[in-house]
Amino acid sequence: MRSPLILTAIGCLCVAANTIPRPRPLVPKSVATDPYEGYAFVYFTGDSKAGENIHLATSNGNNALDWVEVNGGQPVLISTAGTKGLRDPFIIRSHDGSKFYLLATDLSIGSGTSWDSAVRKGSRYLEVWETTDLVTWSAQRHVLVSPVTAGNTWAPEAYYDDELGEYVVFWASSLYAENDPNHTGSSYHRMMYATTSDFVTFSEAKIWQDAGTSRIDSTVLEYNDEYYRFTKDEGAVTGCKDIIEESSSVLTAQLSSWKSISTCIGKNAGTSAVEGPTIFKSNPNDIHGSKFYLFVDEYTSRGYIPLETTDISNPSWKVSSSFKLPATPRHGTVIPITASELSNVNSSYAKKKSRDIMKRDSPVLKGYNADPNIAVFGNTYYIYPTTDGYPGWGGQTFYSWKSTDMATWTRSAKPFLTLNGTSGNVPWATGNAWAPTIIERNGKYYFYFSGQNPTYNRKTIGVAVASSPEGPFTAQPKAMILNNEALTSGQAIDPATFLDPKTGKYYLYWGNGSPLMAELSDDMLSIKTSTLRAPTGLTNFREGSFMIYRKGLYHLTYSIDDTGSENYRIGYATGTSALGPFTYRGVILQKDTSKGILATGHNSIVNVPGTDDWYIAYHRFAIPNGSGTMRETTIDRLYFDEETGFVVPVVPTLTSTKSQHPQYLHLLPPSTPTTTMPSQKPFETKAFDLTPDEKHETLGDVKSLLLIAGSRIQKAKTFGASRTDWHETLDLVNRALIMAEDPDACDPSLTPLVSCHLYAGHCLLALGEESRAYVAYEKAATGEPHALVDFPSVQLAARHMLDMRDKPMKKASTESQQTPSKKSEPQNPPSNPNPDDNIGSLIERPDSLFLPSGIDEIPLLVSVRPGAERKRPAKTPGPSKTAQRTGDA
Repeated sequence: MRSPLILTAIGCLCVAANTIPRPRPLVPKSVATDPYEGYAFVYFTGDSKAGENIHLATSNGNNALDWVEVNGGQPVLISTAGTKGLRDPFIIRSHDGSKFYLLATDLSIGSGTSWDSAVRKGSRYLEVWETTDLVTWSAQRHVLVSPVTAGNTWAPEAYYDDELGEYVVFWASSLYAENDPNHTGSSYHRMMYATTSDFVTFSEAKIWQDAGTSRIDSTVLEYNDEYYRFTKDEGAVTGCKDIIEESSSVLTAQLSSWKSISTCIGKNAGTSAVEGPTIFKSNPNDIHGSKFYLFVDEYTSRGYIPLETTDISNPSWKVSSSFKLPATPRHGTVIPITASELSNVNSSYAKKKSRDIMKRDSPVLKGYNADPNIAVFGNTYYIYPTTDGYPGWGGQTFYSWKSTDMATWTRSAKPFLTLNGTSGNVPWATGNAWAPTIIERNGKYYFYFSGQNPTYNRKTIGVAVASSPEGPFTAQPKAMILNNEALTSGQAIDPATFLDPKTGKYYLYWGNGSPLMAELSDDMLSIKTSTLRAPTGLTNFREGSFMIYRKGLYHLTYSIDDTGSENYRIGYATGTSALGPFTYRGVILQKDTSKGILATGHNSIVNVPGTDDWYIAYHRFAIPNGSGTMRETTIDRLYFDEETGFVVPVVPTLTSTKSQHPQYLHLLPPSTPTTTMPSQKPFETKAFDLTPDEKHETLGDVKSLLLIAGSRIQKAKTFGASRTDWHETLDLVNRALIMAEDPDACDPSLTPLVSCHLYAGHCLLALGEESRAYVAYEKAATGEPHALVDFPSVQLAARHMLDMRDKPMKKASTESQQTPSKKSEPQNPPSNPNPDDNIGSLIERPDSLFLPSGIDEIPLLVSVRPGAERKRPAKTPGPSKTAQRTGDA
């Protein structure tokens, strides 16, 4: 489903540049505006389809180094023209102050275009929008500006030239000979320019910078009647492949007329390779004082970072000491805005945010983290991940994260292991701190990990020991698995521990390319070499083994494909022994491009103590601009098919454990019996979709979400349902419960929360989520009274359901209902004055109680809940012929 907050430019206008000479247009001088007291930042976020859209952030007040994403981090513009990819956005305030123009590169690497093809056979168009308020945007214009000899049109920017009375628009193009129409010859990038007064018609393109080698990404600032230009010197003719600074009093002057001010700007500031600069001067009264900022894209590492200097004519560029940019910005533009513009942008997008029913509450760990090993010790959950975000997977540190609800996680203040030779606390390792695992035995915690071992010039596996899962850990002086044993793997990486509950033995699984396993020695510091073996039956195994045991079956998951591939996924096999052999059962978790979820792999699994509830932790490409070295960790629910005992394929979500708000995550005590839902028969019908009304972008409030869920449950009564329907319907209820706890997303004056919790409980019961249903009933029974709901009736209904938790569910009838105590509740409370709070026809309220009528007689979605037995429903009395035919199909 398309996010309702994306402001798509509908009705694209495709325009060719006018190459006929024109008289100089008369453009009025820029009108006076209010003082600038904030900033706006437009940018794209990565090389995937999801990343090649336009995002917007605003400053936190008059602070150029503190930013907040608007629109919930979702794009504000997507493309409907050309390649449908947008990169390198540039925004400029019009000379008369009446509007803004936004330009962008027409390029989609995320669609599979190679960089070579993008340079030779790329777009010759610019993408253009207009806006007066940075909220409402014009139709997209697809404008031809580059000549036929150009292979591409990259990173357009513009500056108003008072002498010309027009905007000078400039961009990078690789140019090919006229007799090379297929652009097969060699070339390099020149900076081109054209002029325009309206961003509709443009003059003929001219060469602006031709250094004999490639130049790209120019950005310009005028200060004290001098133009300062920053450009990426791709050919390194100025000393290094880096950003350079030049100046000239004439904007359109040729290269020889520009004076060199500074070269190797990024290198001299201590960055790695950079490009995509954007230059701006701080506002008056910026909290950091008067400075010039040059944001640059450290594209192999941190992404956009700010450089600063106090003197642009004689600069000393350095990385700002402290800054908070948006999550994942790439090449973009910063412009100053007024206090009223800042307020309008923030408030306008905030209002729309509450209507976004595709809320994203993952990753569960902040920042880049991969290869998560999740474990539970006592009442606390822990995750031990790879610290990601480094080129070549070059992280050196291990941190622990802990949580009591699997939703809110706190990282250890310092790393507990650092793999940096004698400068760290693992003497044998010099980096590549990868994919750890942990297990407890006799009050000690054993932490296994892989790292680069310079003695052998390869990855090896070591162990560290502690008396607490939070450390301090002491690493053994030497690695324990060197990959020179009787059986070897491509790399000695990705260890995973397992305690076999049937035998009491401790095992270690590991491997890359070939899976290996062995029993751990009694001291847990080595393996019993005689037990070393290669498990069989793991089809397409690459790495990342993980083992669990449940109800007589051993379940082994592992990763397939390369971690840098968006097709990285989780395979699954089962066996009757921890040693194998194993039988391949297919893929249980893979990408979902409709949600921007890619490269779902390297998992671990945890069981909630005292229950049969299971969760799977895994990593994916960071959203929206991730890669094989920029990954994030998330968690989703894991289910088993009770008929086969096998894992049900996991549906990856953007809400993660926030789908089950922390208040709903913990189940009832193990001693509390759960209601046994009546037997149901299987539904073999096709999953039903959301109706057009359900898809409408304004349906994002608590009540609407529950109405949709109730409607879908009611459809199951006649048409049956699938497991997809179960997942989708539960997701609607989960979102409603999240919003009910979020004051920014729920207006309690319009949505009585007590009734929402009551109705959510009914829906959860229908979905087979009994324990969570009773949590919802508890909240309804103890909630705050509300003018729009008959609170005593809600309380009575909720308490009645709580009283029934230890009893088999029976059809509600007036004969079987207990008369409530006269001291506490009225016997026949008035009905709810707001009938729209009813969840469709699912809740057929008797006069005295809000109860789901005949809950044991209608075919509810619980029958297709992952893990539920699939049985045919009993026929309800007197169904229509259509319903009979549908049920018998």
